[in-house]
Amino acid sequence: VIDPKGEAAAVTARRRREMGQDVFIVDPFRVVTQKPDSLNPFDVFDMADTEIDIEAETLATLLSGEVGVSKDAFWDLQGRALVSGVIAYVAQCETPQNRHFGRVRDILKGDDPVHFMAMTLDNVKNLNRLSHQTFAAFCTTTDVTRSGILSTAQSYTTVLGSDAATRTLGPSTIDLQALRRGEAMTIFLVVPPSRLGSHGAMFRLWVAALMFAVMSRNSMVDRRTLFIIDECAQLGRFDLLLRAMTLLRSYSLQVWAFLQDLSQLKQLYPQDWPTVVNNAGVLQIFGVRNHMMARELADMIGDIDAQGLRMLPPDKLVALKSGSEAEILKRPDYLTDPAFDGTFDPNPLFRRASEGAARDV
Repeated sequence: VIDPKGEAAAVTARRRREMGQDVFIVDPFRVVTQKPDSLNPFDVFDMADTEIDIEAETLATLLSGEVGVSKDAFWDLQGRALVSGVIAYVAQCETPQNRHFGRVRDILKGDDPVHFMAMTLDNVKNLNRLSHQTFAAFCTTTDVTRSGILSTAQSYTTVLGSDAATRTLGPSTIDLQALRRGEAMTIFLVVPPSRLGSHGAMFRLWVAALMFAVMSRNSMVDRRTLFIIDECAQLGRFDLLLRAMTLLRSYSLQVWAFLQDLSQLKQLYPQDWPTVVNNAGVLQIFGVRNHMMARELADMIGDIDAQGLRMLPPDKLVALKSGSEAEILKRPDYLTDPAFDGTFDPNPLFRRASEGAARDV
């Protein structure tokens, strides 16, 4: 569950445990728990059929962001390549205790990264191809170019030096192999909206690690895995998520993504948004606030006009199931619906200051 504000974890974690689920809360800023779980993305290298170069390049892209940080694409391409080479080195050569992104940061921001890479080339036998080629190219480029590449690569790792990253990107308390087997578990990923700009890379790395585990399945599992992604647009463009929403049903994976409006989806995936919509098993629409938004959605679903969407009561939603006509249904409310009695805890965001500190979940 992508749960930026920690509401879902606070409200539902107890009930998930009562249902027999193992519950994990990756909460680097301790929004809902003082004892957060950790998820090390390097665990993906232990998955079956992992190819070290492909996974390293993917993790480097997620760390840097799909669009990078530099106005000149050259620096992002070269900086990302350097990071991928270091990731591949750490995955292959470091001890289990040092196989994490903190070690990647230490290498790139160490006293002499060039010397480290040169010594690695000289002393490490059977170094993987990606690291060997990357380190060799980096060490033999000109000083000025090398400095620019290193600065770009280092900029991607700034987030990795925070206490929050250290707490939650280190040795895992979550077993990705158990997720791969489809065992009963619920994982909450919590990063408050105020930190998504600076720490969004952590979110992307966690989601990628979880999706890698699901994608490594070589047979159907007894229970499907559901990814619930609140505030989906806050992740930014995320091609792995796009792939999950359009191609990964055969891995027993479903994605339930929440967006503020259709324009967010169009902005993130200007070429692919129709494919996302067309591959959705169900579209749910509620909280339509104005005529422009209503008209756009009405054109998409076809069965209900813009006026009908705009006048939708707060306790109703529109559901369009693939191959069926759109329906207006009652919107569930866990606070008032008898079916939810006793199954939820208070939402801390609605707690009054006089009520004291929130309960640790």
